[in-house]
Amino acid sequence: MNGIGRYRRRFQVPTVLGSPVIAKFMAAVAIMVLPIAIVRYIVLGEYILSVYYTVIVALIAADLWCYLKWHKVPINPTVLLIAVEFGAFELIAHHGASAAFWLFPITVAGFFYSSLGVAQVIGSIMTLIGGVLVYRATGDFWFAFRFVLALGTVIVFLRFMLKTMRRLENELGDAVERDALTGCRNRRSFMRRLEEGRFGAGPGSLMFIDIDHFKQVNDSYGHVVGDQVLCMMVEGMSEVLRQQEYLYRMGGEEFAVLLPNVPVELAVRVGERLRRHLAEKELPKGIRLTISVGVESYSTPDEIEQTLNRADANLYRAKQAGRNTVMHPGSVGG
Repeated sequence: MNGIGRYRRRFQVPTVLGSPVIAKFMAAVAIMVLPIAIVRYIVLGEYILSVYYTVIVALIAADLWCYLKWHKVPINPTVLLIAVEFGAFELIAHHGASAAFWLFPITVAGFFYSSLGVAQVIGSIMTLIGGVLVYRATGDFWFAFRFVLALGTVIVFLRFMLKTMRRLENELGDAVERDALTGCRNRRSFMRRLEEGRFGAGPGSLMFIDIDHFKQVNDSYGHVVGDQVLCMMVEGMSEVLRQQEYLYRMGGEEFAVLLPNVPVELAVRVGERLRRHLAEKELPKGIRLTISVGVESYSTPDEIEQTLNRADANLYRAKQAGRNTVMHPGSVGG
């Protein structure tokens, strides 16, 4: 089943930067241009081609309408792309090499309608078939060879361009969701994770952390030392937290740790390890700092908003209890 799922995902509309917008534009152009060809085929008496392209226009229009309304496409765009290509091959066979130039915009469209790997395979096959048809139509081997070379160059360029766009998109997305000072994920990343509902398959825990008396560090030693201390505290947290645990800087000296699939009892132990480890950590200027921690659990993603409020309340209880402590649902006092 996993193999089938991966196979299907290859034929999904890509999410490379700009692809949905460009795909919509190309679909709109196809809907406007193809009717002109349909009328021409009717005038020439080529009714099968006219009906064929009429159906394709209707299907493209239906896909575009559904995407604009619900952001879903009932008919896979790759299927429509292949159907358009077969029509282009028929045109080359009946009307000569001049019709082959339509393969260029169709090839470009393929890279925005299909995943990169599928677009390359379809584009390469289309190039070879197109080259053969052009040769049969003209009898000129070198003309057909230049046609294949030009279309192949377009494919290579598109692959390079989209890979570059994807890399830049990933780098930009990561930069936007990273705290510039400490390097851990930021509040924006935390909120997006909450909006997307990515909390793991089962119950999990949430931890709010506040560095005790951090304002005094800035007041006594300046913000340069304060920044160094903050980075070292984050480094200390990372030394304790496991890979599946996510650390976010919510602002100033406040942090959140999201623990998917971790029961609250284990989360409390993680909080205690963090507290002890950071209290012993050597910081610049001989500074020693502690943390206050509020821990809460959630059973389903629907509870996450209430969990945030309870974790924040537990953090407040930890501060009221004298700081340097971990408060959780079973804690007494505060």
